[in-house]
Amino acid sequence: MDFFEHQSRAKSQSVKLYFLFSFVVLVVCLLVFCLISWFIGESENLKDLAWSPYLLFLTLIVVSATIISVSLSKIKELSGGGWVIANALGGQLITSNSLHPLKRRILNVVEEMAIASGMPVPPVYLLKENGINAFAAGFSTEDAVIGVTVGCLEKLNRDQLQGVMAHEFSHILNGDMRINIRMSGIIFGIVCIARIGQSIMDHCDESNYSKDEKDKKSRWYLLGVGLFIIGIFGGYLGAIIRSAVSRQREYLADASAVQFTRNPSGIAEALERIGGFTKSSKIRNPRSREFCHMFFGPCMKNLLETHPPITKRIIRINPNWNKKFPNTNKLSEGKIFEKINFNLNQFSSGKPKTSSDIAQPVLKAETVYEKLNRSNLNYAKKLISNIPKSIKNLSEDPFGANCVLFAMILDHDQAIRNKQLKIIRGLTNSTISIETNKVWPQLEKLDCEKKFTLSEKAASQLLYLTENQLKKFNMVFDKLMKEDGKLKLFEWSLSKVIENKIEHLKSPGKRIHGRLSIKSRLTESSLILGAISHYGQNDVEANLSYNEGFGFLSSTMKRKLPKKNDCTFSNLNRALSRLKQLNPLAKRKLLTACEITAKHDKIINNVEFQIIRGVASSLACPIGPLTRLNS
Repeated sequence: MDFFEHQSRAKSQSVKLYFLFSFVVLVVCLLVFCLISWFIGESENLKDLAWSPYLLFLTLIVVSATIISVSLSKIKELSGGGWVIANALGGQLITSNSLHPLKRRILNVVEEMAIASGMPVPPVYLLKENGINAFAAGFSTEDAVIGVTVGCLEKLNRDQLQGVMAHEFSHILNGDMRINIRMSGIIFGIVCIARIGQSIMDHCDESNYSKDEKDKKSRWYLLGVGLFIIGIFGGYLGAIIRSAVSRQREYLADASAVQFTRNPSGIAEALERIGGFTKSSKIRNPRSREFCHMFFGPCMKNLLETHPPITKRIIRINPNWNKKFPNTNKLSEGKIFEKINFNLNQFSSGKPKTSSDIAQPVLKAETVYEKLNRSNLNYAKKLISNIPKSIKNLSEDPFGANCVLFAMILDHDQAIRNKQLKIIRGLTNSTISIETNKVWPQLEKLDCEKKFTLSEKAASQLLYLTENQLKKFNMVFDKLMKEDGKLKLFEWSLSKVIENKIEHLKSPGKRIHGRLSIKSRLTESSLILGAISHYGQNDVEANLSYNEGFGFLSSTMKRKLPKKNDCTFSNLNRALSRLKQLNPLAKRKLLTACEITAKHDKIINNVEFQIIRGVASSLACPIGPLTRLNS
């Protein structure tokens, strides 16, 4: 599934949504204008304003400004990170040191999905709900979180859970979360008109008025009733739009999940278990209505269904379904809140299914780029299993993550390394310095691919640092890189991962993609491809590999291979700052061109890998594992 293409479509869909919601706002404004004209029609001082163009213009400005300001405030609140929504729904963070087998299983599945898709590992929150459901929330891949219910963990096996998680990851990668947040914010802004009406009604208390003011109070009360009805009506129109969009995105996420896992039975059986469960996918939390379109399954009965019927979703995945639901009430994978003694091995990945073991769904033809991602999930499992458990565990908490990231840039030279440890000790504390020094020899044994996997995991823990702690971490990291007076390629690539994470933490609602096409940034793109060609190929092959990669970007316009001396870190940084303005499809095209350039000699070596990962991190574009490196 080409997630970059769907991100681009989601972006264009957002523009259509703004037009639709603008129409709803216009309808609300016109109705408020009519109501106010009626209200002031019998006033001696204001009756001349009633039904006048001036009042119409004033109403449009005031009502629109009110709705927009409230909407932007709500969007800003929800854009603070997926944890905001998880907390609103009563979610509890599942920590990495949890020993409960069901919790360990969901953490393992989420980690595998994240590494396979090339995005940071999102935190997982547990909702104390018996219904089988899950959600993804956040403004981008950098602040995404996954939420799962108790019922989801207790009633689904590993394959089914993997199907549900693939569905949620598809929402993240397709750009659906941003659309969901914006729709929620705009509807909240429209409904604020109803809240204003409710406030007016609440203030029309009999005791606040004398008998002579009874008629006046009645008119104010009717004004409040009118505003309340208009706000509810506007919110209802907005909800119709939201539901229509949500249903289509659910179908897309189902199809994406099948292509991601290559196991249609996983997500299909998860939906079947929801259909055969008395508690279904219901969520009792009162705020679930606000976020109902973000869940895997319908979380409540509603006149406006945000999800397609479960039977239709199953038939789309498995046309040969016998239309029978299992008795999910009698099925159990264990209990979350009871003491149990499971064997952890029963939740291991197991032997991957081959194409002959599972029924292949009828899907559209895939591009070469998509075919490269088919084995990513199994590759991610293998990659995780080859990382020492001690280092992996260390990268899963804020303290250990600091140590892992610092250790990655410690110098081979003992004298320089001692100075770096002194910086850590002076700016943080001796404990971090000691632990950093202890983990360094273990990290040195890992190749750069495993180091980058760890760096993504560790960088995700920066989310839990305070503003001052984050500032201090950034200062220490910067000083460690500069201590030897030179910038190495691995340090440059790693710094892009850290910079992207910190930049997003400082401005979580900031737009991460632009609208420019690749044609507008061919000069900058040629510099990136030139660096890969010069430093990843020998001198003879450099020009050939560059032409192959650039030819993918443009078949009509030509650019000569940049000089090797021009491919400096400072020039690459300037180029990347301009390339950030590309749209998602253009960024995908550039990353594909980078891969084509690197694969000219049929293999991606360590240098090429580090450049591509640095570029991908800088552009905030998740990419799956690349072809195995040259050792």
